[in-house]
Amino acid sequence: MLDGSAPGISRWRYQEGSGAIRQYYWLEAECYVLILQESKHVTSLVTAYYVEGWKVKDLERRRAKGTVF
Repeated sequence: MLDGSAPGISRWRYQEGSGAIRQYYWLEAECYVLILQESKHVTSLVTAYYVEGWKVKDLERRRAKGTVF
């Protein structure tokens, strides 16, 4: 999933309102998202969860504004 080779995975970087850069890995077919935060020397796990309800629209908005990598 992290290397982007999983079928159906969407990967992008998004700058949060706080200025933090986060990496999103969304496996839409399984309704699952993994979020990592970049810092100067380390990338850390923020959260991972099952996506449902209003979070789908939120992730679609973040993906549209983010940068694919």
